[in-house]
Amino acid sequence: MLRDEPGGALPGVVVAVLNPQTRLIEDVALSEDGHAQEGTLLDGLVETIRARQLWLADRHYCTSAWLFALHRRQAFFLIRQHLGHLRWRRAGRRRSRGRTDTGKVYEQTVVLTDPETAEEMTIRRISVVLDQPTRDGDRELHLLSNGPAQDASALVLAALDRDRWQLETAFCELTVYLCCELNTLGSPPAALFGFCAAVACYNVLAAVKGALRAAHGKEAEENLSSYYVTAEVSGTYRGMAIAVPDEDWAVFRTAGPVELAGLLTQLRPGHGPELLPQAHPCPQKAEEVPHVRATQTLCHGSASQ
Repeated sequence: MLRDEPGGALPGVVVAVLNPQTRLIEDVALSEDGHAQEGTLLDGLVETIRARQLWLADRHYCTSAWLFALHRRQAFFLIRQHLGHLRWRRAGRRRSRGRTDTGKVYEQTVVLTDPETAEEMTIRRISVVLDQPTRDGDRELHLLSNGPAQDASALVLAALDRDRWQLETAFCELTVYLCCELNTLGSPPAALFGFCAAVACYNVLAAVKGALRAAHGKEAEENLSSYYVTAEVSGTYRGMAIAVPDEDWAVFRTAGPVELAGLLTQLRPGHGPELLPQAHPCPQKAEEVPHVRATQTLCHGSASQ
């Protein structure tokens, strides 16, 4: 049925939670509705919020429900402001805080109001007046944070927001090298399962990179080609499954995070980064085509048969 549709099928939507320190994807929220808004999936992540965590996100996740959920669980946030999703008011003058590599930084106190409960929250609004506009034409970026000023200055928060590119890199590797979006999987449950299988593989790749970073330094990790690592593993794992006795893998199955990290760094002699070609940037996205909702199309097709 999906083959008869002129647009590409959207079998679902995923919200992924990336830990920027470990570079691991720690959680995902899934929906079989390909046209669902990302913000509608956040309810499934509320129980994973821990006190004093700092959550970074784009403006798609800047909703009153999510910001107040983080606040109530004693966590911090740094999220780009979406003007249409919040009830807020200014509560102080905008003051200059210096500049970063991309522009001048200002800070202002604002008050958010929860439309459901009328609860108010006083937070910081960090504005970056850019030297060069973004690719979307924005000349100013506005960040909202409830992080204490004594813990993170406006300049530190502006720099942290720039590090969100790590999530884009993760999705690039998931899509290009780990094939998380298989064109033949039009069924939403199958497509979402395939994505989560790719996430598990990505975390293995991230662990390998972490071991390389610990043994050879950050530059070695940056120069490593994820493409050649995944190609090497996919090409040799069947032979290793035959040649290596099952009991030799037991230590890796039972090891905890700290023990496994030690095992990986011990394997570094003779397995340096120079054995694989260097990395190349992920290719740019192709021009987007109109999409259709796979769930809706499949349901309509089944009803008409």
